[in-house]
Amino acid sequence: MSIISAGTSNTSTLVYTGDTTGAMVFQTNGTTEAMRITSAGLVGIGTSNPSSNVTVSGTGTVIQSIISTSGTGKKWDLMSHTDGRFLVRQGTIGYAPMEIDPTTYTVGFNGTSPSLIIQGGIQFPSTQVSSADVNTLDDYEEGTWTPAFSGSSSNPTVSYNFRLGTYVKVGRLVTLNGHLRTSSVSGGSGDVLITGLPFAVDNTSNYTTVGVCYMFNTSTGKYPYYVRLDNGGTSLSLYYGSGTAQSTSFVVSDLGASAFNNETAFTINYLASA
Repeated sequence: MSIISAGTSNTSTLVYTGDTTGAMVFQTNGTTEAMRITSAGLVGIGTSNPSSNVTVSGTGTVIQSIISTSGTGKKWDLMSHTDGRFLVRQGTIGYAPMEIDPTTYTVGFNGTSPSLIIQGGIQFPSTQVSSADVNTLDDYEEGTWTPAFSGSSSNPTVSYNFRLGTYVKVGRLVTLNGHLRTSSVSGGSGDVLITGLPFAVDNTSNYTTVGVCYMFNTSTGKYPYYVRLDNGGTSLSLYYGSGTAQSTSFVVSDLGASAFNNETAFTINYLASA
């Protein structure tokens, strides 16, 4: 065992020296400190004041390299960036498959800027980054929309007591809810449509989806019981049962003109175009 006293130094390329605090210091070129082991057993690399068992200080430097023992033996680097980000980088590619931003606590994957929040849940970007991979969840969103009555031939003039709409979008699947009540309706013609959908509907040929609908209408006695969306459509159609016909279009003239005659609530699930 060798004992190195405080202040020991020499002019060799690598110097092992002790200091008055009881630390062991490793110097290169006789004067540049490379690593320190404190009297408490803490190791500092690039710092003379380690705060944990091993503290590595430096920007834009590789902290640890790991060589895979399977497959092609690729090298992975754990490194700090000059702007403070922490990176996990595969040694043969120019970007980091994962990086962490210390100021926003966000994570980026596959070379994208950090935007995914990992504290308190997973946050998707406000603008969807669409993926063609059917096994990739690329979007989640909750929000509101404003439903409105229109006509397939001409739009009626409608005043509303209230209009409420909410949605949840998971990937391409949209769950849509609406609730609206008119205070007056005049003019217009054709089938009644509910417009204002927050996302375009899938345009696959023959794609159709239906949802449950409730309408309170004292004027005509016609009560729609389901809403329908067809491929490429931008609005909901309303249908009611009449005699032996189980699917009759609800038309603008079926809307009651008096106050509170038309109160409609509905829920439908559909695939968005992207």
